Amino acid sequence: MEQLRTLLKVERTRLRPDTWQRASQIVERTAELLPQWTELTEGRAAEALVVDDVVCRHLPRRLEAFLAVPDSQKPTAAPELLEQLEQLEQSHLKAVRRLHAVSRIRLESLRAQRGDT
Repeated sequence: MEQLRTLLKVERTRLRPDTWQRASQIVERTAELLPQWTELTEGRAAEALVVDDVVCRHLPRRLEAFLAVPDSQKPTAAPELLEQLEQLEQSHLKAVRRLHAVSRIRLESLRAQRGDT
């Protein structure tokens, strides 16, 4: 996670603002999950895998591939990168929402068992 944050910080000027923002949102949304990762992902391997794949594999690869493009060709390649990041963000957000939904259901179930309201 820190390597990805560093990459985004160092290469910010070589990315379009909308592209940088989208990538940063994915990273920060994932960072917010980390303190509760074990609880959130218990029994939710598919969603956990999506989040992990997006942040650890797909996002870094897409960014590195784009950054390897000569600067003169970046304006042509930028829309494709943004489209790829939008797709990654949709998958990531869907998985995160499912993880949170399951967590809320578990919490409500525990409260009901204890008689909390």
